[in-house]
Amino acid sequence: MKDSIRYIKTTGIYLIGNVLTKVISFFLLPIYTRYLPPADYGTYDLNIAYITFLSSILFLDIWGGIMRFMFDYKKVEEKAYAVKAGMVIFSCSTLIYAIAVIILGNLLGIDYKFWLFMYGLLTNIQQVFGFVARGYGQNRVFAFGGVLGSFVTIICNIIFIVGMKGGYQYLYISSCIGLLVNIIILERSVRFFALMRSCGLNKTLLKEMTIYSLPLSINSAAFWFLSSFNKVLISYKLTTVENGFYAVANRFSSIITLFTQCFQMAWQELTFSKAGSTKKEMEQFYTHATNEYISFMSLGIMLVIPCIKVLFPYLIDSAYSRAEGMVPLAILATLFSCISSFMASIISTLKKNKYIFTTTVTGSIVNVILAFLLMDYLGVEAANVSLLFGYFMISVRRYQLIKKYINIKMNIKKCLFLCFQTSCICIIYWKATDIINGLVIIYVCCLFIVMYKEKIKAILGKV
Repeated sequence: MKDSIRYIKTTGIYLIGNVLTKVISFFLLPIYTRYLPPADYGTYDLNIAYITFLSSILFLDIWGGIMRFMFDYKKVEEKAYAVKAGMVIFSCSTLIYAIAVIILGNLLGIDYKFWLFMYGLLTNIQQVFGFVARGYGQNRVFAFGGVLGSFVTIICNIIFIVGMKGGYQYLYISSCIGLLVNIIILERSVRFFALMRSCGLNKTLLKEMTIYSLPLSINSAAFWFLSSFNKVLISYKLTTVENGFYAVANRFSSIITLFTQCFQMAWQELTFSKAGSTKKEMEQFYTHATNEYISFMSLGIMLVIPCIKVLFPYLIDSAYSRAEGMVPLAILATLFSCISSFMASIISTLKKNKYIFTTTVTGSIVNVILAFLLMDYLGVEAANVSLLFGYFMISVRRYQLIKKYINIKMNIKKCLFLCFQTSCICIIYWKATDIINGLVIIYVCCLFIVMYKEKIKAILGKV
């Protein structure tokens, strides 16, 4: 119960800081789709995919490594050793990143290279500062920085794109301004540069963190072939216009990702804290947590899918109407993405990071092969089909690997029930009217109440 309360509390903080303002940003889609043509929006999304690839390879996901090793120290002042060692790695990565952006930008003829470079760099700096703040338990500061930074980004987008009729480059510029505001807030609280001066460099720790983070970096690069490769393939095998449709469809699935990031952040801290528990305690904890997570997430997407069907015409300009049919499979792929990330946190706690990499590679290969084979026949939808199977493969493999070390027991009957329900809801999305989809929303709400009635009673009894 203590862990559950802590988890819920931390999730709530991240919900405020990471989701609420980004949900507002999501509802700016009517503006983006009205003022930016599909080709421009597709180009913007393609360039973000390129910069994500470079960051995945070069920065070793060092922010996660910093926070993981901060939890190894009980004394607050000793945590700075992990921060300093991590920043040495980050500084080297930044230099290589700058050279890589210049070379890649010129080879591919990318427009607005400077702003794209700044977007990637500031995103990575914000990641480091944010994870350090979390490592020191300053979750409220992390949340406040996310709130203010997101609002600044939103306001800038409205000014530049609507007011000034600017092009897609202002999506980068607005993000940079918002990220900079977030970084300043985190620095004022954590005193990041003071931390760097407060201790010397522990070379043994530096080596250990590098070894720990390298598999995560390779995993991130492999993950790119799941999360972003399809955008590149669509742009070159089809058109950037088609990629614009794909990008809009996946903006809806990103809502699922935004909410789950809150759970993931809270879960990451909680699961790291379980590293010293007995095997039996870990088995009980992870069995309960995994089954609850899958159930809750499945119900969540069952609710989101019909909601999108009803709201789509009001949110998205008619120029992007082809994106509507792509939404269900995009969301299903995101569901398995979230489940695989959830299991990755367990593997990371067990310090078996090499398995995160091998499973991601397996899923990436499945995605790439299926995307190449199916795109000539299914068009853009092939990207979602291949992605769905790729993430499903990762989830299955990670579950099998975890069971080698701790015996997590899945509730197979409940999983099959949820799978059947979700399939029916997707078919209704494609075939039925908005009224029928509205009735599905009511049905899912009732199903949620039935499945969680005991927990709802317990919560209401404490209010």
